[in-house]
Amino acid sequence: LSAASQFNQLLTHLQSQEEMMIQQLPQLDEVLPALRPMEHSLGMVFILKAKAAAVPLSNLQAVHTFLQQCRRLLLEGDPVQVQMVPSHFATVCAKFANAAVAIAAPAAALRPLQHAAQVLQPSPAHFTPVHTEVLRVALLARHYPAAARLLDASDLLEVAKEKTGVAPRDLLLYHYYAG
Repeated sequence: LSAASQFNQLLTHLQSQEEMMIQQLPQLDEVLPALRPMEHSLGMVFILKAKAAAVPLSNLQAVHTFLQQCRRLLLEGDPVQVQMVPSHFATVCAKFANAAVAIAAPAAALRPLQHAAQVLQPSPAHFTPVHTEVLRVALLARHYPAAARLLDASDLLEVAKEKTGVAPRDLLLYHYYAG
């Protein structure tokens, strides 16, 4: 079997097991350290999406654990696998950004989110929901050069919902943050 067909089979299986993942969240914390982002990005996205819905931002220990788990995926994830589930990946990135902001550490989320935006892009011209999160976190971290670099990237001209999971809200927020 080709890698693409294996990924498609895995995707189908993971989609059918989403409810079970939510029920087994404590056990999934033990599984995540054993997964390698470059090889297991698809599985990690599904696990972290399930966790994203359950992690209370008021629980500092849970937030720190979630941030560490996400950081690995965002910095080392496989673009091919991530682009198979753009909406799920964008959900994980949004929760990652919110968690970093909740513990008053938006600067710690900046580099992982910048990399995640590149990983989710089918081409350098594609705008993704993660670009909105990068801009928001850069502004909250008062890291204006990172925000300026993103805004100066005039090549973000493609908007493809099916490829990136982008919604009208993402574009509106991006332009709102841009001023």
